[in-house]
Amino acid sequence: KTAEKPVAEPVKTATDTTPKAAAKTVDTTGTYYIQVGSFTKEPRKALFDRLNASGLKYTTVPSGAATKVMVGPFQGEKAARDVLGTVKRNIESGAYITKG
Repeated sequence: KTAEKPVAEPVKTATDTTPKAAAKTVDTTGTYYIQVGSFTKEPRKALFDRLNASGLKYTTVPSGAATKVMVGPFQGEKAARDVLGTVKRNIESGAYITKG
């Protein structure tokens, strides 16, 4: 009789053990800001009056020929989302969250 040769198991690579769902997860950690405007000229004083009255921290960030006005920083997207409604009601209705 001839002996049968054992069939070799395929070699597993690191990609075989990576869950496919991981590619779809959204990173909710890190630093986030709420952008209230982007201006090529000095923003109106009324915007800064509303920001100061809110008691929220804000910063201005140069961006090419414009300057962005950002509320924050917030640790995590949820923290920014918790404040976004207040910012839209009291400071700027077009405000939105951006990752910084």
